[in-house]
Amino acid sequence: IEFFTTNVGQGLFPYRTPFGPTPIYGSSPDRIYVVESFSGEVKGFDYEGDLREIFRPSIPASVILEEDYEREKERSINFDPSYDNRPIVERLFREIPHRTEGPAVGGLTVDLDGNLWLELYSPREGLGRKWIVLAPDGSPRARVQGPARFTPFEIGSDFLLGVWTDEMEIPYVRRYPLRK
Repeated sequence: IEFFTTNVGQGLFPYRTPFGPTPIYGSSPDRIYVVESFSGEVKGFDYEGDLREIFRPSIPASVILEEDYEREKERSINFDPSYDNRPIVERLFREIPHRTEGPAVGGLTVDLDGNLWLELYSPREGLGRKWIVLAPDGSPRARVQGPARFTPFEIGSDFLLGVWTDEMEIPYVRRYPLRK
């Protein structure tokens, strides 16, 4: 995780850098996977902690626009309505270096067959998640586009099972078929 620190008049204030590196983990019955979010590199460890494989899929960096920083700034300002943090957040967002490229990977899910679903990072919400699916040996299997506002919790050989939320943020359990 990357932090930016600035003096806000009351001492140093650490802030997690927007669109910076984020640790990503996943597990299967015999592996723990660690993904480097910017490169997409996947390291597979056995449960003794020994490195067993490294996969280096070709995944482009995400594109970060100035409007993404504005949206993140507003989200940070509105995070705690009981506290007026606008001056601090606005100063931080003026001082934080603004990237134009962000992480390649934003999440990892291991399906019931041991395939690794690398979620492509996107700073924009509501577009539907996109994944690159790797076989257990690291070879590319598929690219998948998920429905908007859907978070999968289980992935089988022919389905996605998870929660879809409507425009009013009401959650519904949904099962979607996977077309091959």
